[in-house]
Amino acid sequence: MPTKELALKGRLVSFVTDDGVRLNGFVHGGRKGGDCVINVHGMTGNFYGIRQMLLAEMLARKGIAFFSINTRGHDAVSSYRTEGGRVKGKRVKAGTNFERFEECVPDIKAAIGAARRMGFRGITLCGHSTGCQKVIYYQYRSGDKRVKSLILLGPADDYNIAKADLGKDFARIAKLAEGLVARGKGDETHELIPSGFSAQRFDSTVNLDRIEARILNYDGELKEFSRIRIPILAMFGTREEFAVKRVGTCLRILEGRTRSSNYRWHVVKGADHSFKGHERELAGRMVDWVRSL
Repeated sequence: MPTKELALKGRLVSFVTDDGVRLNGFVHGGRKGGDCVINVHGMTGNFYGIRQMLLAEMLARKGIAFFSINTRGHDAVSSYRTEGGRVKGKRVKAGTNFERFEECVPDIKAAIGAARRMGFRGITLCGHSTGCQKVIYYQYRSGDKRVKSLILLGPADDYNIAKADLGKDFARIAKLAEGLVARGKGDETHELIPSGFSAQRFDSTVNLDRIEARILNYDGELKEFSRIRIPILAMFGTREEFAVKRVGTCLRILEGRTRSSNYRWHVVKGADHSFKGHERELAGRMVDWVRSL
């Protein structure tokens, strides 16, 4: 599979959220009135990664559009200037390190609106990594009837990942971040908070009172996930480096919690969190899924 150079014919798309944030994406393939998979990246991701480009090419061959988007949390650090909302022209620090998880809702809503204006009708939201939490949260909050299914690629448990990574320091650093947020210093970074995250961004992933931390906590109730009734396809690779449980166990936990009308799962043998080198199998599963609905 050629990965050194890949050129796609498609459209760069710019769209604006209800609160005045301009975001970008790239759409490839598909036809008016047909199916469109909207791809939502994970932490520090963006719309133009090689995995997205390969999936776009493969899905387009089967007549399915692939619309890969930026959320305002794209890349590690970015920024935007508001074009509307209450404070027009305000410069806001963003990117994964400074994003507010809940703002994925207007981001995804705007992307769906853009896809519909381009003529696509069968919308599937596909999240990768923390993008899984975002598409789950979007559908939980909105109940958007334009969305016919979800695809979850590497739906990792960020809360327990952080807990495992930090070990005995977890509680202390989590309390530090929570304290900074309580004092109105949530946008500040601290040498003890990992990954360059702001206090509120880190708190969002490790404070179980917050939606992002608990939405895919496999030791928790998964109550938000269980409210979603549209079809869901979930996939992990056997070499998932961020798994805090066996991937099959995670997928079966989701199966036990879901009220979806159609939940399916698949494990990609030999694939890591990014599914590198296994894009063809991934695309095949996605095509079969979309066509089955």
